[in-house]
Amino acid sequence: MADKIQYIIAFVFLIVVIKLVLDKTSKDKRVWQTSAQKYRMSFGEGVETRGERQVKVFRIKGYYRSCLVNITGSRALGQNETHISVTYPKGLMDSLRLYPEGTLGKIGRGLVKQATAGRSSRQPYFVTMPPPKGTGQLEVQRELNPLIREQLTQLFIICSGKGRRIDVTDAYMLIKQVGFVQNPEELFPLVDEVLTAINVVESNSGELFKA
Repeated sequence: MADKIQYIIAFVFLIVVIKLVLDKTSKDKRVWQTSAQKYRMSFGEGVETRGERQVKVFRIKGYYRSCLVNITGSRALGQNETHISVTYPKGLMDSLRLYPEGTLGKIGRGLVKQATAGRSSRQPYFVTMPPPKGTGQLEVQRELNPLIREQLTQLFIICSGKGRRIDVTDAYMLIKQVGFVQNPEELFPLVDEVLTAINVVESNSGELFKA
């Protein structure tokens, strides 16, 4: 009899926990849908591969200030994260083809390390670049345009620490934040910072480096 009572108690407790989880998920879903509507973006649910696992995510996706923005959030155990991906506008990606593949990603990785180390955004930053084809020269050191350096460094300072990190490629910037953000509207000031940096890079993309 005692075993039966314990079984009933455990079963009821499990039902209560499941209901609480479902209610919480439903509430979070409504908040994400509301944020998507406010910014005229689409909301959806899907599955993403993170590490070696596939996890369910909420997703907000659409164009915001001329760039494609994709925000995903997951509550999965061990993969409780929120990701923000901002794809560059076509004009910037076309301009980056003037430089060796991976140039902006290389700049980004170096500046992230500099920002993490607390170095000033006003310090000159040099990038090792391959020599012009057919010149027979060795690799050359090119100084990054100070306007781009300062803007990106400020962005990387904002996006470093506090459970955040940023990855830069020649196609997009990706911010990974530990924890599920219940209200994605809180992320849009950060998206604005990313877009401001992208605009500065695009405006000076013909002169990434000082002459």
